[in-house]
Amino acid sequence: MMMRTRESAVAVNKILHKYADIMMGRLGLPNPERNIYIITVVVEGTREKVNSLIEDLKKIKGVKLSALSL
Repeated sequence: MMMRTRESAVAVNKILHKYADIMMGRLGLPNPERNIYIITVVVEGTREKVNSLIEDLKKIKGVKLSALSL
């Protein structure tokens, strides 16, 4: 995910906390000087739960999201 505002990053973190039970790893790469906040997340869960996470994240204004499924 990529965000351009700190407020978006805070909203994303709240949602990630909600889905902590399926999170295997998380890497945050903030760059406040350029207004870029990147978060990479690895999750493992049911398709329904992972899709719910993705849909919740898509609702946040200013978030660009890419998902890869294995």
